[in-house]
Amino acid sequence: MNSTNNNLLSNETDPFSGIQSPINCDTLKYFTVYSILMFGSSLIFNSLLLIAFCKNKELRIPINMLILAITVMNLLATCSEMSFIIPSTFNCR
Repeated sequence: MNSTNNNLLSNETDPFSGIQSPINCDTLKYFTVYSILMFGSSLIFNSLLLIAFCKNKELRIPINMLILAITVMNLLATCSEMSFIIPSTFNCR
């Protein structure tokens, strides 16, 4: 391995499972910050789109209903996935 990959790998073992972590904990902290930013922006923009659909009846045409369904599913996926990803990466797992 070259020296750049050695900085990303970890020699630490997880105290709960005893398995060696494949990545350095500091790298996971950067990923946690990125995940929080993505969670916040997804929550805000999908919520704004839902509010726009609720307030404007002109937007309720059949093709926009597909976009509304995608928005709702994206919002549900964001809330369910990020509730697991953020704490696990923050705890270096």
